[in-house]
Amino acid sequence: MGTWRAYIEYSGFNIISESLHSGLIYEYSPNDVIDKQQNKFLINDVYTGSSGGTVAGLGVLMIFDERDNIFFPTKNHMYKIRAQFFGSYFGGDFEYHRLVIDMRQYFTTKTAHTFAFQAYAEYTAGDPPFFRFPALGGAERMRGYFNGRYRDKIYLTAQAEYRKIVWWRLGIAAFAGMGDVAGEMNGFNTRTLKYSYGAGLRFVFDEEAKINVRCDFGFGKGTSGVYFALEEAF
Repeated sequence: MGTWRAYIEYSGFNIISESLHSGLIYEYSPNDVIDKQQNKFLINDVYTGSSGGTVAGLGVLMIFDERDNIFFPTKNHMYKIRAQFFGSYFGGDFEYHRLVIDMRQYFTTKTAHTFAFQAYAEYTAGDPPFFRFPALGGAERMRGYFNGRYRDKIYLTAQAEYRKIVWWRLGIAAFAGMGDVAGEMNGFNTRTLKYSYGAGLRFVFDEEAKINVRCDFGFGKGTSGVYFALEEAF
């Protein structure tokens, strides 16, 4: 794939309180399929987007955020909903819509042991290109799987993580999760459910802003991955 992507998300409209606010999203991305590598599904145009095309859409979002810190939250919660609509009206070649629900909760004990939880759902309907199907894996959710190894119209996942700064600026983390993709809701079952688990190291890069550099080692069903990133996974 040859592509670039412009994604603009603005969430500055307060509703009732500073914790609850809404915003707008615009996304534009031209895509070219450079090398189909003898893939019969792409060569025969079995999937929408087999020859590339432009993805463009407008969306709305709503966020309820009471976390104590956006980079290293230790308490409270964040709930986020995004609804996007793609099509020719916005300059794109594909007609579909996308809904994302992201729910996060954080707890910290008196001895500074932090527990983080996330439930995430992504749903697409209409005729999205294959390369914009929700993708399982990556550095944030279902660590241990290559991002996009499993794709379909619906993606459901949940994960939990333990975090602790143990000495000076050094910390540790342990995480576990499960999830899967399917073409429709009745396509999910326990036999094909994917699991993810692993551990990581943390270095407090900025003590005042509480920004960590992380290195995570993730494992799944016959797969693994190493991830380096700034900020926590969620």
